[in-house]
Amino acid sequence: MKQSELDAEIRDLLTKRLDGGLDTPQEWLVQAILSHHEDINGSDVDWYLLCARGHLVTTVRKMLRPYTSDAEHIDDPQIVLPGFIRLQKGYIVERDGDRVLVKTQRGRITPAELRQKAKEYRRIGTGCYEHANELDRLAEEWESTGPSGSGD
Repeated sequence: MKQSELDAEIRDLLTKRLDGGLDTPQEWLVQAILSHHEDINGSDVDWYLLCARGHLVTTVRKMLRPYTSDAEHIDDPQIVLPGFIRLQKGYIVERDGDRVLVKTQRGRITPAELRQKAKEYRRIGTGCYEHANELDRLAEEWESTGPSGSGD
């Protein structure tokens, strides 16, 4: 199996569940994918399962990343709700100690969870503006010292 095939398998399962309005806990997703590939034999079964699980956890996190509060994926057209510019089809929320992908639909994600997401995005936005201001200030300082300024 190629990594791209594993990514596609996870993406397809996520899409089906999200479109169906089913919450998808990260741990459940890992177990579901592992259960599709159980035909491991021999004395090293435990070793292979341990390694496969570790890799799968990393891959699942990567596939869920677009649904987190991450500026890199904020306008990914594949996850944006139709009719909106940024509002996503689903969000990762914390429930009972697990990260869960929840569809943006009344009755699936709570108003409190939506407000928590809004708070996260505001925090990220504030940090981005502060970062941009510091970059501008540093550029201005370097420009004011002229070409002989080392900038170090």
